[in-house]
Amino acid sequence: MGSRKKIYQGNPNKVIKYHHPSSDFKDVLKLYGEFKLFENDKRSIRVDQKLYYLNNPRYLSFLYCAEDNSIELDSNNLLFLSDAGMKKIEKSYKLFNRTFQDDLFERHIKENYEKDEEVKKYFILRLLEKIYIKYVFDIHNSNKISKENKFKVIEKILNYSKMSRKTLSVTNENFLDLEERIEFVLTIIKIIEGMSFTKNILRISNIDHLYGTLETLPERYFKNKNHMMIRGEDLEFTSEISVLQDVYSNLFSLKFMNFSDGELIYLNVFSAIAIAISDSKEKDCILLLDEPDINLHPEWSRRLMFDMFRLIKQYKQSGNVQIILTSHSPFIVTDFPKENIYSFRKDKNKYEITTPDFGFAANIYDVIADAFFMEAPIGEFAINQIKIAKDNPKNLRSIQIIDSIDDSILKKILKKG
Repeated sequence: MGSRKKIYQGNPNKVIKYHHPSSDFKDVLKLYGEFKLFENDKRSIRVDQKLYYLNNPRYLSFLYCAEDNSIELDSNNLLFLSDAGMKKIEKSYKLFNRTFQDDLFERHIKENYEKDEEVKKYFILRLLEKIYIKYVFDIHNSNKISKENKFKVIEKILNYSKMSRKTLSVTNENFLDLEERIEFVLTIIKIIEGMSFTKNILRISNIDHLYGTLETLPERYFKNKNHMMIRGEDLEFTSEISVLQDVYSNLFSLKFMNFSDGELIYLNVFSAIAIAISDSKEKDCILLLDEPDINLHPEWSRRLMFDMFRLIKQYKQSGNVQIILTSHSPFIVTDFPKENIYSFRKDKNKYEITTPDFGFAANIYDVIADAFFMEAPIGEFAINQIKIAKDNPKNLRSIQIIDSIDDSILKKILKKG
């Protein structure tokens, strides 16, 4: 989760510290959708259901097929099934096998013109059925609920199931009416949630809210029974998508797909900056950025200030923004006048502060060559090997070193000795 910590308060000023490496998913997603930092055509957000079906068709068989004599309090099995009840639902085990259910749905899809709409319905139905199964399983295994109360849960499920049996039957075509099944299972879940002694184990605060959030999302997001895929250029429902992560993280996992680590860091940095700017509203704002380019690819570092100025212009409607940042990047300094750049060097117990001879639009090679950034323009290992070759140029090892040098001028000098 993202965080912001007030570290100074003085009228009318205050200083707030934002931790960008842990920005909220919703803030990163919102920024990604609204502020085009990079092309979105190959990038996407994947949403997967976390819950799995327990490998036991008994739960759904009981839900859809149990009859009056199916349960008895003295029974010790999971659903309080009587011998007669067990025999009844065993006949429907094949129907409620996960593979058979999926095959049944696939055949249904082929015969239905509204394919995307049906995929969405099946996604929701599968989720609700898994929630129902999880509830019943957790209730049965809870040591905080008495056997009598566990029986009451099963009894209530059976009573409502019997009432709905006329409109929902495994033996008629209504069983493939996914809306009917969704409404049926949704009501069962609310019945379970409405029982006072189940509150301590249930983890979904509002099943209607969850269902409403999924209903809001367009059919094109739903790719199969278990996951959604939202293309980068199709992020118009960022608030609803974020709810799945922020409110229902026990049910869904969300991933940024086809993003590099550097791009995700970039999004994190800018989401924190966007929040800070928005929080300042119409007041003046000072952004203190400690190495915002750390871990970034050189190209992202090169365009950091350009994108930051664009973001400020988009999110700051009134008031001024001043930027103070630290960086080791030679690219960032070329976006600032040299009068605004300060070099800090530590000498024993004190710091020396100077202004460099380079700044805005300076040649990057000249900047790198300056001792402000590097002692030398090539790696230390390469320097060491060149010294070996220079000291003894006729040695076989030295000849190999010289032949591997890519700088043609340096190679020619060393070969001449």
